Amino acid sequence: MTPTRFLATLEALGWSQRHLASLLQCDTNLPTRWATGRAVVPPALARWLDTLAACHAAHPVPDWRQR
Repeated sequence: MTPTRFLATLEALGWSQRHLASLLQCDTNLPTRWATGRAVVPPALARWLDTLAACHAAHPVPDWRQR
């Protein structure tokens, strides 16, 4: 996963790097290293993020205010 794809995926999920670090229970600097290309996003994590982003795209939040 490229840094650009990593950031786009987080944006699609509505997550910040800090939120991801919290979910993963890792150092808050690790997502920054992935976002800048100073570290490689682990393949299993990349697949998980891509799967979640695809799920969010396929199933957006419903417009619950429709009458």
